[in-house]
Amino acid sequence: MYLNGKKFYLIQVAEKHHCSAEITFHGPGGHGSVPIKNSAMYKMGKALVELNDRRLPVHISAVTEKMINIIASHISEPERTNFKQLLDPAMTDEMLEIIKDKTGNFFDPLLHNTVNAIMVKGGERINVVPGEVTLYLDGRILPILNDNDLRDELINVIGHDCDIKITNYEQAKADADLSLFDMLSDILKEKEPDCIPIPIIISASTDARLLAKLGIQTYGYLPIDLPEGFSFMSVVHAADERIPVKSLYSGTDAIYEVIKRYRG
Repeated sequence: MYLNGKKFYLIQVAEKHHCSAEITFHGPGGHGSVPIKNSAMYKMGKALVELNDRRLPVHISAVTEKMINIIASHISEPERTNFKQLLDPAMTDEMLEIIKDKTGNFFDPLLHNTVNAIMVKGGERINVVPGEVTLYLDGRILPILNDNDLRDELINVIGHDCDIKITNYEQAKADADLSLFDMLSDILKEKEPDCIPIPIIISASTDARLLAKLGIQTYGYLPIDLPEGFSFMSVVHAADERIPVKSLYSGTDAIYEVIKRYRG
């Protein structure tokens, strides 16, 4: 990741929890020829608008605070102040909008729980207004929170006039053990003295969630030297997934160095 002409290497030390939810709305049903107000479909539509227009509350984890402080200490004004203000919950959302042109949505999910509407189920005939519709959400929860926190946040946004059911929740490790972070950082700095390694919570979930149940700390370590302007997020897990060949070799050397130095 490049910011202010500086190259930051991301080292994953934690990840968000995956949480699926079903929200069921009820309302009067009837024949499609008769105007029906406050139907289940209408209530779901209002909920979707609210979820689209409003962020869930700000939460600042220790890992994200460390990450943002490191970034802020290596960039110039006014970006430095903007990044520091990300850590003030009263200013976070405003600052996210200010830095969006340079960072996209990268930091948004690191500071909020998030949900996306994935599927809708309701109605069986084109001329019948359904009395019940269900909205399926893909939720991602910061590791310092849990499914009950997400449920409360959803109620605060869309209200109580619905039934919210958590259908799949995998709790991730709440705290991060950074004991190997310095070694991983040193290897990167030896290869690229001007680079800046930073810890990160990723917004997706990986197999680390399974190892965490055994008390194992995992690290997402991708020491690949990507050129500035290379859109990594648009090609990772994409239809034509790829990285430059040069980056593959540099990353392999760094991983080999980790294996040599690790004392588990």
